[in-house]
Amino acid sequence: MRCSWTTLLLSVWTVNYRVEAICPGDAGATGDVHIHHASGGRTDVKGYDNAIINMFQSANLSVNARFTFANFTLPPEDFRSTSVKEVHGSFITATYLVVRVSFEEYALLKYDVAQPDMLAIFISSSSLELDTSGWLEDARSTRFMTKKGELLKMGDLNVELEKAQPMRVHITTNDWDLLLTTGTYRTAMNGAHKLRIDLSITALTNPLEAAVAPHGVIGQGFDGLHIDGKLDNYIPNNKGVFVTYAQGEGAIEGVLSDYVVRPQSNAFSTDFKFARFGKTRAPSRAIDKLNPASNLMRRAHNLKRAIATVEEEATSVEGQAAVARRLQLSADDCPATSAPTPGPNSAPTPS
Repeated sequence: MRCSWTTLLLSVWTVNYRVEAICPGDAGATGDVHIHHASGGRTDVKGYDNAIINMFQSANLSVNARFTFANFTLPPEDFRSTSVKEVHGSFITATYLVVRVSFEEYALLKYDVAQPDMLAIFISSSSLELDTSGWLEDARSTRFMTKKGELLKMGDLNVELEKAQPMRVHITTNDWDLLLTTGTYRTAMNGAHKLRIDLSITALTNPLEAAVAPHGVIGQGFDGLHIDGKLDNYIPNNKGVFVTYAQGEGAIEGVLSDYVVRPQSNAFSTDFKFARFGKTRAPSRAIDKLNPASNLMRRAHNLKRAIATVEEEATSVEGQAAVARRLQLSADDCPATSAPTPGPNSAPTPS
């Protein structure tokens, strides 16, 4: 049976749901801030200024992001720039990762646009039962990676600084592959170039078989359901200013404030409403709590190699053509895969 992906146009208030053939797709967050779920769904998330929000979490990996509000201009090659003179939106400016590397050992990784040539890594042996705000204070060793091509291996954690401008951070575990890539935007006030962070996550094992289903703003999209949420329409006011407003409505379980980690004083905190870190069992997102609810009853059977991204959307003619080509892939064009790798591991238990 032949099936294909099709392009979807959304109005501001319309949310559509589809179950489709799953080819390896994009999942993550880019630009200001555009969410691409692994199953093909899209939504925009403005976030809250200076807030730490969980983007992805599984039993052994947590990815938080700092959102920063900014007033910026669209690039001239963006067709919308003829009518939109200024955008009041947001970008990701820092990421905070927690990786469990053994039963009682954690690696905490910080990448911040304030120091784009450096990745800070803290090794902690704090127990999850303790106040996680003490993780950095209790860190028994600290390392700063600054050289492109530099590698770090610790248990099943691999970190590499790849050549890019200024740098790209590549992180892998047994179950997940993450890329942190810097991009730029131009401020509206004086045209100065500033840095943002784009995030991409790829499943190396099949998350649909995991005892602990991933969650977070991006992570919940690894459930095999193509669900589109609210998108910013970029229609400016009479002064040419557009203020972003979408907060993932219709694509994320609950509301965005549910993903703000607690306490905000601890950027590495794994605690939020849909926390998965350290769990041994947890379900995928509840589609009856998507605001509005979905009535989908079927899902894809394999999302191995599916990618989630947070990135800038394609706005040039060439970029849109590339997106159209990707969305029109048919199931027959998907590369052949071997038998699915078992699902990701749950949190380890003491022997």
